[in-house]
Amino acid sequence: MSRLTLNKVSEEPEKEYLKSAKKILLGKKRPPLFTRIILGVALVTFIYYFFWHGLKMIAFAPGTLDFLDATQQAKFDSNIDKLGAYFGISEPKETFLLHAQVMVISWGVAMVGMLLIYRRKVTGYYIFFLGLLGALLAPFLILGWDYATTSSKGTDLIDHFVPPVLFIIFFISMRRLKRLKEEARKEALLQL
Repeated sequence: MSRLTLNKVSEEPEKEYLKSAKKILLGKKRPPLFTRIILGVALVTFIYYFFWHGLKMIAFAPGTLDFLDATQQAKFDSNIDKLGAYFGISEPKETFLLHAQVMVISWGVAMVGMLLIYRRKVTGYYIFFLGLLGALLAPFLILGWDYATTSSKGTDLIDHFVPPVLFIIFFISMRRLKRLKEEARKEALLQL
């Protein structure tokens, strides 16, 4: 019997830490179902791009490909140089590394914005759009127009534009609902 009690005692603090961490991150109130669905879909997309660009950042970081033998490393460098020459990118390894770093930061900022949106903070929308704007503009500003337009596929564009459109719709409806509540409150005060 005492063994079960010890196990229960040792598990309770872990559960309390998880509950308090969840409360700190997600807040006490859950947002409406529509918001949770949009955030779930967007989160999958953003996690994919966050980790994809994180892996690119690791691949282009100096010294990370030292495990390759000299022939494989020379072939990798040659292919990157050819790609850079084709699109007119000088110093392609450094440029691709900078692009990956900016994208990881942009997607991270967008995910922080989504967390704030989940907590029903209006500033989350602005932070989300700031991160998304960085992710949309970085390929054009860092890698150039030719690379950004030829390397993007239709699915990339869908992944980039569907969550913002849904968030814009939700943001407008949230502001309208807030305005209607304010008007109803003012009318109730005037009737008193």
